[in-house]
Amino acid sequence: ARGGWCVQPEPTASDASETMDGPIVAEPEMGLPPLSPRSMFTRKNQRREQASMQLMTHLDSSRVKLVKQAFEENGGSVDLYEFVRTMQKHLPPFVYQDSGSSDGGIAAKLTPEELTANLVELFEEVDVNGDGDMEWEEFTRFMVEKAALFKEQSTMDKVSVYSHNPRLGNDTTHRHRESIDGITMLPRHQQFGVIEQHSPYITLYNARSSNFVANLRCNAVPLGMCYVEPLNALVAACSDMTMVRWNVGDCPRKFRYQQHSKWPTPDTQMSLCWQKQHALLYSGSVAGTVHSWDVEKREQRSCLYGHTDIVMEVLSIDYLENVVSASLDTSIRIWDTYTEQQTTKLMGHSKGVNSLAYNSSHRFLISSGFDHDVFIWSPFGKPKFGNTTTPAPSKCHHLIATRQSTRCCTSSRATSRRW
Repeated sequence: ARGGWCVQPEPTASDASETMDGPIVAEPEMGLPPLSPRSMFTRKNQRREQASMQLMTHLDSSRVKLVKQAFEENGGSVDLYEFVRTMQKHLPPFVYQDSGSSDGGIAAKLTPEELTANLVELFEEVDVNGDGDMEWEEFTRFMVEKAALFKEQSTMDKVSVYSHNPRLGNDTTHRHRESIDGITMLPRHQQFGVIEQHSPYITLYNARSSNFVANLRCNAVPLGMCYVEPLNALVAACSDMTMVRWNVGDCPRKFRYQQHSKWPTPDTQMSLCWQKQHALLYSGSVAGTVHSWDVEKREQRSCLYGHTDIVMEVLSIDYLENVVSASLDTSIRIWDTYTEQQTTKLMGHSKGVNSLAYNSSHRFLISSGFDHDVFIWSPFGKPKFGNTTTPAPSKCHHLIATRQSTRCCTSSRATSRRW
C-alpha cells in the first residue's frame, strides 16, 4: 500500500462468504438465497467493469486537461502511484449501478479501497507494454477505444420493438422472403405489382390498404415489368427469353389477372418502359441492344445498337419523345424515337449504371450506378449538373424523381435517401 490506500486482492472460491461490500447474507425480507461463489465473482467483475466505465465517462474535457497537465509535469508519463494519485485528485465522487438487482439497480458509492483497486486494474489494462509507465498517448488511445467498445455494446444490447401492422392483415402466405427486385404502379386500379427475387410470381397489392390482390404466375422468373395503360395490361419480361401480357383491367372477372398472350424475344430482356407517343414498348436486353415492340401484334418493330454490355434500365421521356438507356458499359444513351438513332451519349460513371429517373418539372435526368454515385444530367446533351455519392458499401437500386427538385433512391442497405 502507498499513500495510505490498501489494494485488496481478488477473491477466491474460499472467499465465497464475502464481497467487496462485506459478507453475503440472505435478505429475509426479500426471500433471496445467498449467491454462489461463481455468481458472486461474476457480479463483482461486472461491478468493477461498470465502475471502470464510469471512471471514463466522468472525465469531461476540463478534467482531461487537468489530467494531461499532470502527465506533462511528470515528463509525459506516470507510474502506478502517480496515476492513482492523479485520478483520485481529479475524479469526482461517482456512483455505480448494480445490474444484478431486481428493482432497477441499487446505487452505492465505491469505498476508497474499491476505487484504488479499480484504478490499479485500469492502469494495468492501459499499460499494454508492461513497462510500469503510462504515457499520455496510451491513456488517450485507451479512452477512445473503450468509448467505441462501450457504444457498440450498448447498441447491441438494445432490442428493437416490432409491432404488427394491422393494414397487412393476418395472412402470412404472401409475405416476401427474398429481396424485392421491382415495383410498378397501376394507377388506374390503385394497385402496385411486386417482383421478388428468384420467384416466378408477380404479386399485386392494393395501394391504399396494402392488402393482397392476386398472384400472377409466370413460367420463369420475371426480371422487369411495365404497366401499359392504353391496353390495361401488365407486361413482364422473363428469364426464359419471353414476354408475357396479363389482363389487369376492364374485362370479365373470370379473365381478370389471367395471361393474355406470350411471345419469344431474341435475348433476355432486363427492363421495360412504355412510349405513349408511338404506342410502343421498349426493352433493354442482356446483349446490349434496345428493342421496341408492338404489344398487340407481339412483333418487334426496331432494334437499337450502341451498348456493349447489359442494358439495366430503359426510360421514356415523353416531353422530348426520347428513350434513355443505361448499361453496365458505364454509358447512358438517349435515342430519338422517330429516327431510331442515338442523339446523345452521357459518360461519367466509373462503373455500370443500374437506374434512371427523369424530373419533368426541372427537366433533368438522374442516374445511379455501381460506383455509389448519383449523377444529374441535362437530357439536351449538356454536361452533367453534378453528382452525389451514396455511402459505401451502399448501392442505389431504384430512383424516383418528384415534382420538386428532389431525388429519392433505395439502397442495398435497406435505406431510402432523399435530396
